[in-house]
Amino acid sequence: LAKWRRLHVSGPRRRVVEVIVIAALTSTIGYWAPSVYSRASHCQSVPKHAHVDVSYFRRYTCPQGEFNDVATLIFSPMEQSLKVLLHAEISLSTSALVLVTIVTYVEAVITFGIGIPAGLFVPLIFLGASGGRIIGEFLRASLGGSETSFNPGSYALIGAASMLGGVTRMTVSLSVIIAETTGNITWVLPIMIVLLVSKWVGDAFNESIYEAHVVDVKNIPFLGPHAPSHFAFIDARTVMHKLEHGIDVAHLHGETVGSILQLLRRSSHNGFPVLADCGGGESCVEGHVTRDALTRLLHAMLASQRAVEADTPTQQRSLLKTTRSLTRRRFEKRKRTTTPSSSIPPEGEEEEFYRSLLPPEDGNATDGGNNHPHRAN
Repeated sequence: LAKWRRLHVSGPRRRVVEVIVIAALTSTIGYWAPSVYSRASHCQSVPKHAHVDVSYFRRYTCPQGEFNDVATLIFSPMEQSLKVLLHAEISLSTSALVLVTIVTYVEAVITFGIGIPAGLFVPLIFLGASGGRIIGEFLRASLGGSETSFNPGSYALIGAASMLGGVTRMTVSLSVIIAETTGNITWVLPIMIVLLVSKWVGDAFNESIYEAHVVDVKNIPFLGPHAPSHFAFIDARTVMHKLEHGIDVAHLHGETVGSILQLLRRSSHNGFPVLADCGGGESCVEGHVTRDALTRLLHAMLASQRAVEADTPTQQRSLLKTTRSLTRRRFEKRKRTTTPSSSIPPEGEEEEFYRSLLPPEDGNATDGGNNHPHRAN
């Protein structure tokens, strides 16, 4: 869904329309979902001693003094709904909890990544708590426990911790946060066990939600602290391909414009090692030259040559200034990773010129110390 949104919902108008549509859809589902449990058989009396404020319970279409399970969990703010799931010593309908969990999950998946700030931390706690409460209510109904002897809110707390651990992959910090929030040190050990198990299960399938958001939603290259496990069986030959003409390099001396043009045309690399003759038939690596630097060098050489061939000194200075200005602006505005073929100078008689890659004092490649290129003897 995040990849589809990045490809098809990219403009500001589409993002605004998407927010409006999702808001309308969420409101509609949230309003009509409690109607599934609007019959009198699904209503129950508001408890007097439920360890939560009685205002948290929503009547919806139930008679006075009774509340609807689904409306209580959907109509109330999520913080109040969490208090009902974690602390209320009442019996909630298992089918109502399943409906609330499914609706909240679908809404969280659709909302994640839209054009407004919409966090997942509290919805994840709510999803985990509702799932844990389902298990707690099921066990209480199966084992025949009363509302005072069996507390399904404990299962809601474990479920909230497992959901957070499985999605965020946090362990120690999350266990400390939950322990400080509950204020009960006896829950530290089961919470840590649940967080470790949920992290292991999540790591077996995919990365955490934060890494997925960076890579899939924002499309930002991201390297984790550790390489994937299957990388241990990959060698250099697996990720490289053999070049028929060898490694693409540039030579410090003796390069012609033609050879540099051929290098740029046959290779899409953004940089090339620069070799120099070290004597004895051996070559030494002197440095690295980027594709943009070579292309700038060729354009500057052509601009200088055209200025030399101009009729008058005024025309020479004007042509040289205009060409260099256009060349500089062209490269400053271009943001592509590789130089397109259109920006490489066309073939011509200038290909016979030698071009040295020795850097001058300002750090740019020059033509061997001369102001203009010279032909080979």
